Amino acid sequence: MTPETTAPTYVLIDGENIDWTLSDLVKRKPLPGERPRWGEIVEYFRGGGTRPVVALFFLNCPGDVVPIQFVTFLRSIGIRPVLLRGEGKVVDLGIQRTLTALQHHEGAVALLSHDGDFVDEVHALLDGGRDVALVCLPERANSQFENLREQGLRFIDLERDIPNSFEVPLRRPVFTVIDVDSFDPEDFLRLD
Repeated sequence: MTPETTAPTYVLIDGENIDWTLSDLVKRKPLPGERPRWGEIVEYFRGGGTRPVVALFFLNCPGDVVPIQFVTFLRSIGIRPVLLRGEGKVVDLGIQRTLTALQHHEGAVALLSHDGDFVDEVHALLDGGRDVALVCLPERANSQFENLREQGLRFIDLERDIPNSFEVPLRRPVFTVIDVDSFDPEDFLRLD
C-alpha cells in the first residue's frame, strides 16, 4: 500500500508588507516580539505535521546584498527564501508571478500580505476553484480583497487565528460590530 499523497499548501510571505504594516500599527520599527514567529505560522499550515507545506519568503536584495543571518534562519525552519533584485517592486512582481504559476499546481494557497497588488492573481485562483486564504491583520487588508469573500477567499487573522504567531499581543483596535443588547460600555472605558 502506498501512502496517500496530498497536494501541498503554498504559503507565500510578503515580508516587506507585513513589516511595513506592523511598523504602521506600532508607529515605529517593531520590536522582536512584535514580529511574526515565522516557524509557528508554517506549523499552523502543516496542521501538526500532517500536511505538506511549501513556504516561500520573498526578499528584495538590492546590490546583491543577502541578509545571510535571516536567510539562514528561514531555511532552518523550512521556509525557502526567494531573493530578488531588479527595478521596481521586485517582491510584488515575484509574488504575482508565483500566484500565476500556482494556477498550474494543485494545492491550497495562503498569501501573507495586505497589498492590493495581488487581487487579480488571487481572483484568478479563486475562479479556478482553488482554496485561497489571505493571512493578515484583516482590518488593514486592502479593501479590494473584501470583494473576493463571495468567491471563497478566506481571511486568517495573523495574530488572532494562528496560535503563538507573536510573542506579545499587538495593541490592535478591535473592529467588531456589537449587538446593542450585548454592548457593555465598560469594555471601552478601560485605560489601555
